[in-house]
Amino acid sequence: MGKILTLKPEDLRITQDYLIPKHVKRYLNSVDINKIPPIPIVQDGIREGYSVIEGHHFLASLYLRGRTVTAWLCESPKDLLQKELFPYCNPMSISARNKQIRSRYNSAPFYVPMLHGTEIFTIAELINESKINV
Repeated sequence: MGKILTLKPEDLRITQDYLIPKHVKRYLNSVDINKIPPIPIVQDGIREGYSVIEGHHFLASLYLRGRTVTAWLCESPKDLLQKELFPYCNPMSISARNKQIRSRYNSAPFYVPMLHGTEIFTIAELINESKINV
């Protein structure tokens, strides 16, 4: 079964090569971020630590706010978020996260995004490369 962890955004390795500014801003302007499900993560296959499976836009907003991340550590693609454990979260958001856990569990630990021929590993690098202005 998955496990809830509280981490710093900068301690997670990203696995996506883009951010859409309006999506990050939607999270920054969100009234109640507590209704957003935990960010699913997996043991990193490249570095020590964890890789993000899904939730990069939300992660960027947490980083920009200086907040910690509530993460869901998956130890298998069957470690899905359970609606009963997160009754405060939108059920459609939980379903979307679970879909990504199933499809990206095996690839996320080894995927390194590249922008302009340079590997990027951190949310700060992704924010900078995506030209997110707050």
